[in-house]
Amino acid sequence: MEKVSSWMMFCCLPWILLLAAAPITGAGSIFPRVKFVLRGSNVTFYCRLNTAGLIQNVHWSFGTDVALQPVYDIVNDTVSKVTLPNLTAVTMSVTCSIRTPSLQHLDKIHLTTGYLPEMPENVSCIYFHKRNVTCSWNPGNDPQIPTTFHLTVLNDGGKKCSTAANSCSFPVGREDFGREYIAQLLVENALGSAARRFTVNTAKIVKMDPPEILFLKPLPVKDPAFLMSWRRPTLAPDELNVKCSLRYRQLQQDGQWQDYTHDLNMWKDKEMSYNLSGLHAYTEYAVSLRCIGSSGQIWWSEWSAELTGRTAEQAPTHSVELWRVIDSTEKKRLLFLMWKERSGIRPAGITQGYDVQWFSEDESFDSGNITTTNREMMLHISEEAYIVSVVYFNSAGRSPKAVLRIPATREKAREVISTVQVAAAEGESAILTWTVTDLRYRRFVLDWYLDSGVGFCNISFQYVENSSTWTIEKGTLEPYKRYKISVYPILENSTEAPATTYFYIREKAPLCGPTAKVVELKKTEVTIRWNPLRPNETNGFITAYSIFYTPVHGSESVVTVNSDVYECSLRSLMPNTLYSAYVVAFNRAGNGSGDHIQFHTLSDSSEYIGALAGTLGTCLLLLLVLGITYKYKKEKIKNLLWPKVPDPSYSSICDWPSDWLQTLQLLDPVWTDGALHSGNLQILHAVYVNDRRDRELLLLDSWSSTQDKVSLDESSIVMHYAATEKQPEPCLLLLDSAAETCSYSRTAAESSTPLDLVYREDSATFNPYLKNSVQTREMLHMTHEGTNR
Repeated sequence: MEKVSSWMMFCCLPWILLLAAAPITGAGSIFPRVKFVLRGSNVTFYCRLNTAGLIQNVHWSFGTDVALQPVYDIVNDTVSKVTLPNLTAVTMSVTCSIRTPSLQHLDKIHLTTGYLPEMPENVSCIYFHKRNVTCSWNPGNDPQIPTTFHLTVLNDGGKKCSTAANSCSFPVGREDFGREYIAQLLVENALGSAARRFTVNTAKIVKMDPPEILFLKPLPVKDPAFLMSWRRPTLAPDELNVKCSLRYRQLQQDGQWQDYTHDLNMWKDKEMSYNLSGLHAYTEYAVSLRCIGSSGQIWWSEWSAELTGRTAEQAPTHSVELWRVIDSTEKKRLLFLMWKERSGIRPAGITQGYDVQWFSEDESFDSGNITTTNREMMLHISEEAYIVSVVYFNSAGRSPKAVLRIPATREKAREVISTVQVAAAEGESAILTWTVTDLRYRRFVLDWYLDSGVGFCNISFQYVENSSTWTIEKGTLEPYKRYKISVYPILENSTEAPATTYFYIREKAPLCGPTAKVVELKKTEVTIRWNPLRPNETNGFITAYSIFYTPVHGSESVVTVNSDVYECSLRSLMPNTLYSAYVVAFNRAGNGSGDHIQFHTLSDSSEYIGALAGTLGTCLLLLLVLGITYKYKKEKIKNLLWPKVPDPSYSSICDWPSDWLQTLQLLDPVWTDGALHSGNLQILHAVYVNDRRDRELLLLDSWSSTQDKVSLDESSIVMHYAATEKQPEPCLLLLDSAAETCSYSRTAAESSTPLDLVYREDSATFNPYLKNSVQTREMLHMTHEGTNR
């Protein structure tokens, strides 16, 4: 028997172990089985086993990330207990398991925590005529678990509704207008409930549908206005007096709605019309209406659909802003006029054109007028002062005149603005500030345009009054472009001298660097020159230039100069060396590099040969000039350098008269030259004359007015001779230095009486040109006896 029992136990052991390891189905359960619990409360759960003796093996687990401090307890052999204090998890799971020996789940439940429902507040109801009564309320804080609202009319059991939202409606009929209902609102969830009672009076809470606007017409009156009409709301109770409210807004500026404060009482009328005034001329508006009962009702209807319209045009009330730019490069000045309608002033209508008129101030020069649709024009005017005016017009009338005086060219403008500055502000805006030395000037004109270096274009201008600052708004100026900004002071009709500055609203590095070239090259020095960048290449104000240069197989060097310098000499270079150089332009935002250039410094021999070649070339040029001059001016040069002097020993004197000895006897030996000649002619006077004036005086003193005039060449020797009666006439000897000739001049009257000779010698000098002469006489007076005396 023992062997049989041992064998049977051995055979059944695997099955016993298998049963012990198998899960225990239906061996336990959790109670109470709840789905919602109050958040923050203490919650207790129990796990009941179907088999006793295993209670020590019960295990609890909670599927949540919230830290818990559970309290475990054993109630009896089959019940285990767990308490979760201050449960704050939004959702969680509770699981009861047993170890046999592996962990096996017995039961599991899922929980959601929440709050008790609060009492509904601010319950309000609306009676929509012929449809229903809709009530809404404030549900308070969200319980975070499903909550239901039940609305019940206590004095009419058939009227009720339920909802999970905060609004609910129950149907009513047309006959219910003016009826009073007692209603209750009940709110409940799994954790509790709350209720509120209230009274509903349909006459007080009636809300009608919006009215319908029929038309909106502009009125052609002095003050812009609309004529509008609308229809009474369709679902308004017939016995109810109705009043409406109006609102309107401008569409151009996307303006806010403006409420019309007056009540528009319709009473029981089906339609109503009204004039809406106080509007702007030629402005597009949108209007809307809503209505309400005038018997103490509390609900307005919704706003009606918008209807749009534009008010009628009106004659302009303001003149245009007029400005000019004058180009005086020609004799006829070029006047560029521009104008615009004032900023901040609403257009009174569609501008149809501009009348421009101009005439000289003294009305003595040309004048004219023109009608145009442009806002600028060019005129050629004289140098006198002019008056220009512009008027614009629309279909309703004309604007006041804008008048501008153009000064004469000869007028000198005053300088009343001492400084003008531009400072960058936040974003891409800037503030322009100027200083005025004469406080009478309170009106200014600012104009600005792109400084492209080729004249002005796209000019903009702005009038500023009672201020010496102006803010340049973002978007007015383009970045990276240089603008020329001028401020003109104006007093009455006088425009004074402007103050000008240049400005970049934003800068960036130059597009490129200057193009350089070598203008002078030496052994150890080179001069590099470059052109300034064009305005569209600088992208900002140039602050400096740097010249970078590098020899072959050497280190780079740099020289920096000011922004107004466009030439630089690089010194201390190595002779006979190849260099590479380039110029860099700097502004406040960066720099730009120019193209590289190369140059080779001179060597010693090259420099010597160059100097020698220059000297030889100069000498050859001088020799060539001298040779050409000598060829064409040979005679003059010879006379200038080696003048031809006559030799008296080779001169031929006129034939001596045969009776010269007799004549000589009449003379005082003191006045002779001390020599006796064989002949009948005595030399009375001989003088060397170099000046024409002296020769003329000599002739005038020597001969009477009846004598023939003798023409004398320069550098002549004049000799006067006198003959006895019946002898040959006196001879006037002219010895030319170039050609030795002799000419005779007869006396005007012949006398038979002997000739008395009277000598006068003012000075006596040695004359080397007369061979037999020792002295010369400067002056000789001849007096005739008889009829000629």
